Amino acid sequence: NSLLAYEGVPYVWGGESKRGIDCSGLMRCGLIDAEVKRGIATLNPSLVRAGFSLWWNDCSARAMKEEFQGRTRLLFTAASINQIDDAKIKPGDIAVTSNGVHVLAYIGNQTWIEADPNEIVGDQVIEVKTPARNAWFNMPVHVMRWRELE
Repeated sequence: NSLLAYEGVPYVWGGESKRGIDCSGLMRCGLIDAEVKRGIATLNPSLVRAGFSLWWNDCSARAMKEEFQGRTRLLFTAASINQIDDAKIKPGDIAVTSNGVHVLAYIGNQTWIEADPNEIVGDQVIEVKTPARNAWFNMPVHVMRWRELE
């Protein structure tokens, strides 16, 4: 749900807010928002600290693929997002292109969310249902899970 709050936000390389966001910023902000909000609502300082730690320690899509600070872990690799069996993933899982250039998050029901620097869709955060013609959905990916979501 935290990721969906960014839908329609303009794509801005290096952005990390609702004024503008990029793909790795979207993944981080979604988890940060969820951890901080849940931490406050449940009076769980550990969650709040985890959210602020992720905010403080910026990371790229490539770093997420490389199991950033032990916070992500590899589930499997796939020839493309279009070929992933949805039964093997859950909402919040991320797919990082094998070259480490782009990252997207699974939000359930064969739907992914991404901050897409793509003129066709208007350079913004969008939802995309699989199978998709979008180029990001047709390249090799590493499917990762945030350890906080396990």
